Amino acid sequence: MQKLQLSSRRTPFAVLFLALLSVLSTSVIADDVTFDESWELNGGTEVRDSTLHIISGRAIHRDTRLQDGTIELDMQLTGKRSFVYLQFRMAADHEYEEIYFRAHKSLAPDGIQYTPVFNGISNWQLYHGPSYTAPTDLPAGMWIHLRLELQGRWAALFVGDGDEPDLVIPLVQDTREGYVALRGFVPGGSTAPFSVRYRNLEVAPGKITYDFSKARSPAPPPPGIVTSWEVSPTFVPEAGQPIEAIPADAAGREWETLATEESGLLLMSRYRGRPAEGRQWAMLARTTLTADEAKTQRVELGYSDAISVFLNGRLLFIADDSYFYDQPRLQGLIGLHQAALYLPLQQGNNELVLAVADRFGGWGLMARVPK
Repeated sequence: MQKLQLSSRRTPFAVLFLALLSVLSTSVIADDVTFDESWELNGGTEVRDSTLHIISGRAIHRDTRLQDGTIELDMQLTGKRSFVYLQFRMAADHEYEEIYFRAHKSLAPDGIQYTPVFNGISNWQLYHGPSYTAPTDLPAGMWIHLRLELQGRWAALFVGDGDEPDLVIPLVQDTREGYVALRGFVPGGSTAPFSVRYRNLEVAPGKITYDFSKARSPAPPPPGIVTSWEVSPTFVPEAGQPIEAIPADAAGREWETLATEESGLLLMSRYRGRPAEGRQWAMLARTTLTADEAKTQRVELGYSDAISVFLNGRLLFIADDSYFYDQPRLQGLIGLHQAALYLPLQQGNNELVLAVADRFGGWGLMARVPK
């Protein structure tokens, strides 16, 4: 029987078709996102001549979705005290990644700030320093080009037209596709006439030019870091008062074991939201310290904002490191430098309970028990 032979030669048309198909499959299509009625405008936001003007408010574009790729746009600032936000990979209006600019802090070490937002709680006090904040030039009255590239758990932010990023960020939220929003805020007492103007927004899924293999992960936590806690549900402490006693119903609460982030930070807002009532909210976190004999044990603590420390039911320590804008100015940044306690352990098991309260800027806890 004669066998049918299929020619391996390709006609010129076939070669042209395959080449075109290859280009189409590898090219990146950028989407120019026009500022128009498709945006959801909240607060002091409006569109004028294809430019988004924000005093204090947020503009959301739910149809623009991105996981990995590039966001580019131009912004104009006043140089006066105001805050300007780019929100991305939004799973919900209260759950997203965020980069913002302190318009009044051009070239300051924290001119740029990254923070994850969980349950509507910004956590900038918990993510500060290398990988999370950086200086950059933010000239007033000029159009500043921004480019944000996303790949997996990494982001690279370029301010201006430089080839190297101003900030390379190890992202905290889970990697996912999400929508985008732009926000601006002018705090009370500022003379800024507006927070920001935006134009020329472009979103390009799959467009990544930065080599993220050069990115360095944050340093590992020091030895002795506590990596899990039992935590209570959220409760509302008495307004303006420190927590001086463990709530009477604590034993009957439904405690849950939670793991910390790799850094040793217990990011409380990842698991708990703020209650509808009260301007301050709190949670109990507990662990067991075991001693072969009675001794004094050093424990280092980081907390945001306020903490009360109980050992075997006894109150040993209270501190409040909340943010204050002035007189005195306090940042309230979390770190193991905040407190070193020397706990009188009894032989056997010792219950350490920490009441951690927050009102602004990040809700978190970290602890280290050196050997």
